[in-house]
Amino acid sequence: MTESFAFKDLEALMAEADELIQKINRDASMDAAEAHGRELEKQTRQLEQIKSELAVSKEAHPEKSSESTGSAEGMHEAIEDIVEAMKNLKNKIF
Repeated sequence: MTESFAFKDLEALMAEADELIQKINRDASMDAAEAHGRELEKQTRQLEQIKSELAVSKEAHPEKSSESTGSAEGMHEAIEDIVEAMKNLKNKIF
């Protein structure tokens, strides 16, 4: 009789442990989601700050922004030339 009583106690303890584990898992998931949300908000603020700083810099120095655009366009054209040269080389080899 003591064995069945101990077994019932063990079953109750196991059920209670399962409930606690489920609660811990739910709480941990909620904490992780909140932490992820906070990190996302932090990164968003950082990106907005960089964007704002760039806008201020562009307004303060419009001549530099046009120089940067020219450099970027030049790099883009150079990359296109390289791609075209690689295609031509490929056609000659194969």
